[in-house]
Amino acid sequence: MTNRLAQIGILISLMITFGCRNGVGPETVVTGRVFDPVLATGWVGVKVILLDFDDLDILEEAFADAQGNYEIRYQSRRTDPVMVGINLDDIASLAGISVTTCDAEVLQPVSLGENQQIDFTVLPTAQLNLSLINDNCQGPSDRLALSWKSGQAECKEFSYEFDLEGCDGFNPAKDSLLFVPAGKQIFEWEVRKDGITESFSDSLVINPGEEFEFDILY
Repeated sequence: MTNRLAQIGILISLMITFGCRNGVGPETVVTGRVFDPVLATGWVGVKVILLDFDDLDILEEAFADAQGNYEIRYQSRRTDPVMVGINLDDIASLAGISVTTCDAEVLQPVSLGENQQIDFTVLPTAQLNLSLINDNCQGPSDRLALSWKSGQAECKEFSYEFDLEGCDGFNPAKDSLLFVPAGKQIFEWEVRKDGITESFSDSLVINPGEEFEFDILY
């Protein structure tokens, strides 16, 4: 019995030694979804990569399925940090439209040896052709203060602000288009003329890839 236990002990020791020499270690499993909240669908075929934090070497990769779900499995004894991420240029090329993550990061840290879920929210963009025209200028004290923000919850910090005084406006004939997250757009503005200030608001929905003109005459 003693000899049998000794043999088992030697076998286990050899297995551990062989495993260490060959880099076998705990398995890291990362699952998640690459999701478009505007159309409420997953991004199909998007490549998700697991990469080294320091030199950005790709360690593993996976492709999102028809629902945008992915799974990456990685087994190693390494202790150096790793990340999982997506490439927006690849998604734009795949979809034929520019995309944005608004405030979210395209690279997320991964805890080695654990099972974890990491999702990526990617929104298609649209083009907003904005015209702010003072068509009844009363003088240099005229003022327009406009705030634009995305109506998508994922882009709550994504916004533009315009503060115009006098007779000058913002005209797309001389100013570039604004690339914004597709979906709901929210506008709030104040107009001051002859010492009187009035407040206004409006909203609209722009489809992915659409170019939309929004005019404010004040």
